[in-house]
Amino acid sequence: MTHALRPVHHRFGGIVHPMRDAKQATHVWQHLYNPEERWDALVGVDIQALRAAAEQLGCPPQPPRQRQKSSRLLLPKVPKSCYELLKEHHDAHYGPAYLRELGDSRTEWGVQPRESKELLCCTPRGVLVAIDRERPSAVLTAFRPDLPFHSEGDADDAAYQQTAHERWVGATTMRERSAWTQGLIQELKRVGHQPPQRTADAWRLVRTLGHARALKTHEPELVPGLDAAEALWERHRQEISSLLTGKLRTEAIQAGLELAFDARDPHELQDRLLALADLLVVFEVLSQPAEAERILDDTRRLFDSWPPELTGFGELAHARIETSGSTVRRFWTVVLDAQTAPASKASPREPLGDRVFRILEAISLTRIHPPGAYASSGIELGPEPVDLHQRGEAHLSLTVGPDLRTPMLQVSGLAGNDVPLGTRNGAPLEFTRDEFDAWLTDARPGDYRIALQDEWVEFTVSST
Repeated sequence: MTHALRPVHHRFGGIVHPMRDAKQATHVWQHLYNPEERWDALVGVDIQALRAAAEQLGCPPQPPRQRQKSSRLLLPKVPKSCYELLKEHHDAHYGPAYLRELGDSRTEWGVQPRESKELLCCTPRGVLVAIDRERPSAVLTAFRPDLPFHSEGDADDAAYQQTAHERWVGATTMRERSAWTQGLIQELKRVGHQPPQRTADAWRLVRTLGHARALKTHEPELVPGLDAAEALWERHRQEISSLLTGKLRTEAIQAGLELAFDARDPHELQDRLLALADLLVVFEVLSQPAEAERILDDTRRLFDSWPPELTGFGELAHARIETSGSTVRRFWTVVLDAQTAPASKASPREPLGDRVFRILEAISLTRIHPPGAYASSGIELGPEPVDLHQRGEAHLSLTVGPDLRTPMLQVSGLAGNDVPLGTRNGAPLEFTRDEFDAWLTDARPGDYRIALQDEWVEFTVSST
């Protein structure tokens, strides 16, 4: 956890710490440097200049946005000087921006449907922030969502805030249908009286109209506002359709879904699922069934092998099935079927053999060996790692981080640039590579699954 930034306090979220050290470099590369997220205005500096400085030190360019099965959202191996610069950019720019957004009294907070131990926050300038509620509470990720449409001119805060709010509402209000209904009623009041003049306004009207149609027979409160919006749509159907024709970013969002799926990133995957569901709502209102069928077919193919480490999407799918029209129900049924498919249909990364470890007193690891118990090449490394499992040349160990205090899990002996795969409590782990070509991740309490060669190792880290 960084010591350069102070935590923020919010009346709903309490004390929230910055992103943990092991995550900072990857998330700077994924999000701060991503030109589609437009962090320039949020941080007050030229992001292109930051990215160029990092690339001069060996940072790879932004990952391609086209769909590639080999693409991952994880940061590949970079030189130590580049890694340190990425962390500097976190402390100087990215971290202060997302903490400032979190600290704003207008930031909306809600419990994640996928993981009740996490909060999902929507900030006034359109940043979605996921927070681990376990103490000490810390930021897990902070990103601006992919816009569903090409914005006129440069995408501004309003476009991101509208999109972020739509995704936040779509996720956090699903536990109670009345909250979702009340949100639609308010949206209908905002969009149902004046014909839209911009693509963003046309999107908002058509999306709200489609969602309200799906609920009108169950929620009579929607009917007055829906009738007004339907009348507006009938009077200006051609003009509204023309504002959306050729402007919807279907391919980009599908590409983002595939990247998030391949990277086992639950936060981005949830965001892209909600984005595609909204696109299906809009295509249904626009009477474009071919576009909707293509999304459904691509999603089925992608989810044919749902990885077991991506968990918790069943509740979201069930809730959206209950509140959606026929096309969107089919989409969430695909998600639900993939999530609950039998193990025989799962990914080739399914365990070929399991070994279970219970690591007691993990947080007290530094008391097992005296500090400075061993060293290499004159570099003080702290306590010697505790071997947990070996598979071929690959080793899994429990060690401590560079601060000689923080317990870490270490994976070493992997071939080439292979990045370890693993989860904690079902959420993907992020590993960082040190100067000795070992991969490290925080050893916080929880249930772990980590792949070593062709075997999955399962164990629990406990503080008691």
